[in-house]
Amino acid sequence: MSDTRDVLADYVQVIEESIAAHPRSLQKRIGPSEIGIDCERRLIHKIAGDDEPADSRIPWKPALGTAMHSQLEEWFNADNQHYDPVIRWICEDRVDVGELGDTHITGSTDLFDTFTGTVLDHKIVGNSTLSKYRTHGPSRQYRTQAHLYGRGWARRGYPVQAVAICFLPREAEWSKRFLWTEPYDEQVALDALGRLNMLAQLIQVVGKDAALTAYDPCDNPFCPWCKTEQRNRGTKTQRIDRALA
Repeated sequence: MSDTRDVLADYVQVIEESIAAHPRSLQKRIGPSEIGIDCERRLIHKIAGDDEPADSRIPWKPALGTAMHSQLEEWFNADNQHYDPVIRWICEDRVDVGELGDTHITGSTDLFDTFTGTVLDHKIVGNSTLSKYRTHGPSRQYRTQAHLYGRGWARRGYPVQAVAICFLPREAEWSKRFLWTEPYDEQVALDALGRLNMLAQLIQVVGKDAALTAYDPCDNPFCPWCKTEQRNRGTKTQRIDRALA
């Protein structure tokens, strides 16, 4: 008879290996969700195809978000029966938002409402993040992502009128949700694509390492490269201090 501890270890292993093997965890090519990132250094690493620094943490919260996205897709697809034979909600469909050099950038949009021409993006967030976005609006990264998806739908011939980001509570009651929207603005998408291609050209001209030196590490604790570099700098400084003591 198996030891209960073995069962629990196997239970954890199945979950962790499944999260690690999910396409979202394995994706290396830059997508619409990353183009609006504030940190130029992170974008340079992403354009160059670098693997993110190893992180011992299992991305559990993103996995919960992925699972909720699947449930939302099921609900909105089911709601389409009320409009048959017309389809109101287009769920999880891929669009082409622009180019990085000669490479097309595609991504899967959460939801498009054909009745109002609205692109909707689900974000499953914690309480502090929810409060921040309610007060200050979405981050540059999220806003850019929404307009990039808008451009993707417009390029497919749909009359895009608005973009919306639906911040759904991960830890609070449904009543705490925050739904943000603004008119679709293609220029937001074009500016982000221009910045991305400028960084790619910089890499081509001076090389990745030299391109990185043009920008200081950011202070975002969730930036995998800058967080690692800041930590390594601290470790190096500590070694020097000890050597001089």
